[in-house]
Amino acid sequence: MYEDDDTLREEAEWFGKTGLPEDIERHLPYYVRMEFGESVLDEDSVKASNFIYHGCHQTKDGVTHYWRIEYEPQEQWATITVSDADNYNFNWGGTDLAPPDHAA
Repeated sequence: MYEDDDTLREEAEWFGKTGLPEDIERHLPYYVRMEFGESVLDEDSVKASNFIYHGCHQTKDGVTHYWRIEYEPQEQWATITVSDADNYNFNWGGTDLAPPDHAA
């Protein structure tokens, strides 16, 4: 099921603009699809183009990058937190993951 995610190359406006390595950026939609139980080939699955990059902020855990996911009826966010050069933590959820300057 997830092998298709490895062979298809998605496009999104924010790729190459976050300061993160490209392979880390491209892993985020794959990670969220895995969490949702979806494949990139599923017609209604979340795609990289559904992610809107909202910048990054220093947090207690490191530098956290924020994306709003334009996909679900309820507000969804995804994050990547960089705690050191080789440690990337992926997460997704509701408004509790929104950036600090996000107006609810």
